[in-house]
Amino acid sequence: MVFRYLPASPAAEHYSSFVRLIVIPAGISFWTFEALGYLFDVYRGEDLDPTLLEFCLFLSFWPTVLSGPVCRLPDLLPKLRSRNWEWDDLSEGSRQIVVGLFLKVVLAQILSTGLDPGSGVDSAL
Repeated sequence: MVFRYLPASPAAEHYSSFVRLIVIPAGISFWTFEALGYLFDVYRGEDLDPTLLEFCLFLSFWPTVLSGPVCRLPDLLPKLRSRNWEWDDLSEGSRQIVVGLFLKVVLAQILSTGLDPGSGVDSAL
């Protein structure tokens, strides 16, 4: 947050302008809403008691940081604490990542040909 609101601070001078202006502010409002949701849950008296690691994992849960939806800690905490991870889950997740990268890099490149001006099929008869 310091980088977003105090861009001329001495701590921020060591970072490039891209990091200070683009990367750091990305998701800052999302993190604010998630932290507020946690405060509301505590105010309502829900018995959460997350460790520091669990709270940081909750705020930085990467699938939802840039695209949402806003998660609530009572929904995510039991899943973080279950720890029933198996090698089959790891291999299936890795397979899905590789397939997704293939679709993004190869298939999207093929489908995007012809979208740039001056490229693609000439339809003039």
